[in-house]
Amino acid sequence: MRTKADLGRGRKRGRRRKPRQPGGKVLQRLFTYLGQRDPAFNNDLIAVVPVPKKVRPSYALTKQAMQAKPVTAASIKRSRRRAPAAKAYAAAVAKAARKLQSSRRRARKPRAAKAAKTMRFAAPPPGAPGIWQEIGPRSIPNGQTYGSNRIDVIGRVSAVAVDPSDPKHLLLGAAGGGIWESKDTGATWAPRTDQMPSLAIGAVTFDPTNGNRAYAGSGEGNFYSNLGAGVYKSTNGGSTWTVAASAPFVGVGFFDLVVDPSTPSTLYAATTQGFFRSTNSGTSWSLRRPGRCWDISVHPSGGSTEVLAAFADGLFMSTNAATSFSAVALPSLPFDPWSRLAVDRVSSSPDVAYVFGAAGTSAFLWRRTGTTWAQVTLPPVNHDPNHYFRNKLEIGQAQYDWYVAAPANNVKQVFIGAIDTFRGTLSGTTWQWKNVTTQGANSIHPDQHCLTFSPGNDNILYATAPRRGSR
Repeated sequence: MRTKADLGRGRKRGRRRKPRQPGGKVLQRLFTYLGQRDPAFNNDLIAVVPVPKKVRPSYALTKQAMQAKPVTAASIKRSRRRAPAAKAYAAAVAKAARKLQSSRRRARKPRAAKAAKTMRFAAPPPGAPGIWQEIGPRSIPNGQTYGSNRIDVIGRVSAVAVDPSDPKHLLLGAAGGGIWESKDTGATWAPRTDQMPSLAIGAVTFDPTNGNRAYAGSGEGNFYSNLGAGVYKSTNGGSTWTVAASAPFVGVGFFDLVVDPSTPSTLYAATTQGFFRSTNSGTSWSLRRPGRCWDISVHPSGGSTEVLAAFADGLFMSTNAATSFSAVALPSLPFDPWSRLAVDRVSSSPDVAYVFGAAGTSAFLWRRTGTTWAQVTLPPVNHDPNHYFRNKLEIGQAQYDWYVAAPANNVKQVFIGAIDTFRGTLSGTTWQWKNVTTQGANSIHPDQHCLTFSPGNDNILYATAPRRGSR
């Protein structure tokens, strides 16, 4: 991290450089991530990070943060006495400065210079050119759960797809680790996209009519949207991939990607920049509706029958394969804007659909039977961010972990995912809810991103969490 003093070093006389952004892309993503959760978080960050006012607009800060006085050595000293974060930051800056000065002194010595030269031209580790080598850690022990056990964890998983022609064949989209393939129901995995331009994956899907065709959206909408490089395509079941289309998705994040079951050459994409459609197997795309789109549900008979899409401004429906959309009037809509909205349907009874949303401090679930939407009573919501309650719905991270999933053959069951996943079962006119991901020694990591059912078997589910994909 550069200090304010560092920003002025290295300039030539008579020339002014554009102020560099302290922290570069890493800090910019941190500002974006905190701003999506709560813009007020960035007010605290800007108070301890020396970001010049000229570069602040690129961080999309609050008005308070934009106008805050720049951090200086004197302000750090003053805030050190009253702000632990500033004290820690100042100590880190001082330690880094001492370390830099010490390394410069050592570099002046001939022995150190010779050693540095030797290291600079050391032979690379063995392995084929251009191929990534795993150096570990392969897994991280004692990962977080809300249950009594501690599990081995890996990187965040954002999407899972099951081959419609072979339930043992799975594709997994890692938020920062590319696409992985398993042919033994998830027992073992192999990386498949190490050579692709981006390893951030937000969505992955099979063509429901042909298990050899698969698609993925690079750039994860939840976090790594700036790393999107386009739509990837595989014609051999996910073993190898090519970029089907880079435009218009460079720097865009994906939330969902769906192949039209009646017209497989038509694809739909839910992204940070809107709802897109392709009619030529992903080669080119057109924007059908702008605005952040989180989720898509296509009727088993195809998009010409119905497409439901969850946008930041509500639920919308199309009956002409996403050529146009109309708003769906849900009863008892909240006054607060949506933090997240998800949609799904029962495949065997497609008129039964669900919409699950978070707005403000409240959660909402609607169920459609026929053409009528009715609100469903949810588990109680936890309004205390400092405590976790196993039998309460935690919605404080709705913009990050949120989904609704309906079994293909059960109209009286639904799963909703937030920090935990709850299974809802309809008995008569009453819904009964059970936390199914925090179960003592059988718990998995919290923060759920998607739930995928195995084709033809509603009893096999794949849940993805920030640190582990579990079955």
